[in-house]
Amino acid sequence: MFGIFLSALLSFFLTPLIIKIISKMSPVETISKFDKMGMEEMRIRNNWLDSMFTFLMFIGLLLPLTLYYFNIGPQNFWPLGLSFGLMVILPVTVISIITLQKGSDRFNEFWRYYELKWNFSLKSIRLLYMLFALIGLVSLFMILVTIIK
Repeated sequence: MFGIFLSALLSFFLTPLIIKIISKMSPVETISKFDKMGMEEMRIRNNWLDSMFTFLMFIGLLLPLTLYYFNIGPQNFWPLGLSFGLMVILPVTVISIITLQKGSDRFNEFWRYYELKWNFSLKSIRLLYMLFALIGLVSLFMILVTIIK
């Protein structure tokens, strides 16, 4: 239980710091086809999706940590890796399902809003998200291999 609390606390304090570092290293693209919409209209259309994204990030982060609490699977670092992976996979999947139903422009609009709101380029965050997703998938595989044995 302490591990879950500690992870949540660390992510709560470290997330703003990490976002600030990423935004300095990778500035937002200056021009987009969604700029004619204006930030206020984009906020009205996309802020609820961003809030859901953030909520799902925390769910994805905390859910695998329950494996430690209930002594399910390996009691090593693989559940932590799965935690980082689901922190990205879960919200990206849900946002993709919701926005792609309305076409790729709606999907891209959300990501432009995300980029502007959090003030970092999607080029850099895409690489980080792919790395976290890969870590999560490898961790899930290792957990399943351990459980099946």
